[in-house]
This record gives sequence, C-alpha cells and structure tokens, in this order.
Amino acid sequence: MAPVLRTPSKPKAGRPKQRKPKTCYRCKTTFSSHTKLKNHHLRKRGCSPKAVALQKAKRKEASRQSSKVYSIKRELDNVGLWEFDDNKDEDESMGESADEDPKRAARWVPFNDNLAAAKSLSQLDWTQVIDLR
Repeated sequence: MAPVLRTPSKPKAGRPKQRKPKTCYRCKTTFSSHTKLKNHHLRKRGCSPKAVALQKAKRKEASRQSSKVYSIKRELDNVGLWEFDDNKDEDESMGESADEDPKRAARWVPFNDNLAAAKSLSQLDWTQVIDLR
C-alpha cells in the first residue's frame, strides 16, 4: 500500500483557534510577539519556571548562610577565646606548645568585634554571597 499524501486544509475565516499569549504571567510585561515572550522565558534572569526555581534556590542558600552567621554571632556574644602572649621572638617559639613553654601565658580575651569573628569562623567565601537586589 502506498503512502497517502495529505493536502493541507485551507485557512478558515474568523478567529484563529490558537492565540499565543504575549504577556508574561509573572512580571506582566507585554511583548510585541509571542516569540519575544518565549525568548524572555528562555533567559537566565527571566520569568521562566527554571529561572524562578534558580532564584528561589539562591535566595534559600543566602538565607541559610546569613542565619548561620547570625547563630555564630549570637554564640560569640557569650564566649571569647584563649590567646597566648608571646614573650619570646616568634622564630624561637615555633613548634612549641603553650604547655611546654612557661614564657607563653594564656589569657581569656572576650570578642570586641563579634561580627568579624563570626565571619572568620563561619568559613564563608564572602565573594560568592548572593546579591538579592
């Protein structure tokens, strides 16, 4: 049996059956054609579901990091750190612990700048913190 070729139907008069939207559902921007809307959705910072999910994931990670810093800062309000006073030169005391060296005295130092200490303790790379503007 030979394949049957279909003949395209003639366009009917009246309203088209499929109207493509030209307005973005999220930012309510109206474009001149549906292809420009499609390109708007394909962009990384656009309003497509993938882009929205990516923005949500970035926001969630930034929130987790800031809450981690806040909790460390709150803990540091109650504590300080042990600091060693070096009475000798650093070259002579390299490799020696505080217990072995009687000239190194440990003293309790409360944190003055708790936020800076929290930033150093949280092990965050602050160049990668997300800007949520």
